[in-house]
Amino acid sequence: MVMDNATFHPKKQLDELCIEHHHFFVPLPPYSSELNPIETAWVNLKKAIIELLPQFESVNESLNYCFKT
Repeated sequence: MVMDNATFHPKKQLDELCIEHHHFFVPLPPYSSELNPIETAWVNLKKAIIELLPQFESVNESLNYCFKT
């Protein structure tokens, strides 16, 4: 099983399940966009939001604009 290092993943439970079923748990290195393409998408979205924030009143408005364009 390969998984990123998101804090909401129940790592202890997943470790136990992997051991129980004779699987290996392999965590990805942090910010490994070559192994986890979603990292690139998040970086691009964060950059866009930062650039748009001065034009809008909230992060939500900036996000809405990003997703509509």
